[in-house]
Amino acid sequence: FQSRYVAAVISIFIPVVLGLSMTALVTKIFIGHINIITGFLVGIISGIGSDYGIHMLWRLRLELREPSSSDPDPLWRTLKTSGWANFVTIVSTGLCFFFMCGSSLKVFSEFGFVCGVGLGAILFAKLGSFYCTSKLLKLEKIADKTFLFSNRELPILSSLRSFWIAFGIAAVVAILS
Repeated sequence: FQSRYVAAVISIFIPVVLGLSMTALVTKIFIGHINIITGFLVGIISGIGSDYGIHMLWRLRLELREPSSSDPDPLWRTLKTSGWANFVTIVSTGLCFFFMCGSSLKVFSEFGFVCGVGLGAILFAKLGSFYCTSKLLKLEKIADKTFLFSNRELPILSSLRSFWIAFGIAAVVAILS
């Protein structure tokens, strides 16, 4: 492993661990326990929560290549440009989980609470620690180097075509359900 990969992984998982710790504390205060059903949520929350860091690192690479503003600090530009996207993502995903809190089944109610709080805590930890961890790990210096698959172009579909593809996939899934 090269040091830039290790630094990237560390910068992604520090906020995940901090967020999971906050989630455990809030769960202990409000629910009082974590049962076997809600215990496996650590994996789900970690997987979804690590996406925030991955998106932030990708955006940092883009900011180093093509700055989005005249601000000289690529880390602040990254927070300004992708912080809001991450916030909107957590609000939409977290609200879906929090809706489960209204379930009459206790396990679903706890599931929704733990997931909603967990995702919010990880986002809070990521946005709060991004600048410091990036400076500490010198990510603004290594993020512009090539990473695995960085020279490949991703296919970009038109909005209308993307809509019909997503609609078709949703229809097939609905019919097969």
